[in-house]
Amino acid sequence: MRVYYLTSEEHAISNIQLRRIKVSLIDDLNDPFELLAIHMGDREQRKIWGEFRKYFTTKAGLVCFSSQWKNPVMWSHYGDKHKGICLGFDVDDKILKKVTYLKSRMKYQIGSFFSGHKITPEILNEVVRYKFKEWWYEREYRGIVPLKEKDISGLYFVDFNKDFMLREVIIGARSALVPKQFSQMLSEYDQQVTVKKARLAFRSFTVVQNQAIPVYKNA
Repeated sequence: MRVYYLTSEEHAISNIQLRRIKVSLIDDLNDPFELLAIHMGDREQRKIWGEFRKYFTTKAGLVCFSSQWKNPVMWSHYGDKHKGICLGFDVDDKILKKVTYLKSRMKYQIGSFFSGHKITPEILNEVVRYKFKEWWYEREYRGIVPLKEKDISGLYFVDFNKDFMLREVIIGARSALVPKQFSQMLSEYDQQVTVKKARLAFRSFTVVQNQAIPVYKNA
C-alpha cells in the first residue's frame, strides 16, 4: 500500500541519497503512552507491562507512516512547518499495522509468564497498534523493526528494498526546492519516482499539489 513519511528537508534528502530512513525508538516518540494504552489499575499488571515495555524498547523500534499527505497539521508537526518533504512509499501490507485510536485505555491482561520475557507475536501485534483517540489525525500505519547494528551516528536505520520502495517525493509548500532539483538524486533509482510541489488549497483547509509547477519523473 502507499504510505507517507514526513520529515525535514535535510533528512529527506539524506534518506533519498542513502536509501534509508531512521527507525524511531519507543522512548523518542511524541506519545508517552506508547505501549501503555492498557488499563493499569492493578499493581501487578503495572509491573508486568512495565517490564514488557522496557524489554521491547531494547529489541525493536518503529517506522511510522500516514495513509495520506494532505493534512496541514501533519505538515506543521512533522514536515518542518511546511518547509520539509513528504516521502511516499509502497510498503508490503504484511509489514504494516494500522493504528487503532481509543477513547479510553483498554483492559488487556497478561500473566506472570512474562517474567521470562516470553513475548508472543500476538501480544506484541496487539498492543503496538493502540493510541489515544486525539492522535487520530495522523491516520497512522507502523512497522516493527528489529534493532540491529547502530549507524556510526548512533542511530538505527532501515534500508529501502522491494518491500519498502520509494515512489513519491512531495515538496512542502514553504520549501524553496522545486521538483527538477531531485533529478541527480533519483537518477540511479530503478523504479519510477515522481516529484511534485505542494501548496495550500484555496477553498479548504488542506494541502494539495501545485499544478503550476512541473512534476519531475526520473524515468
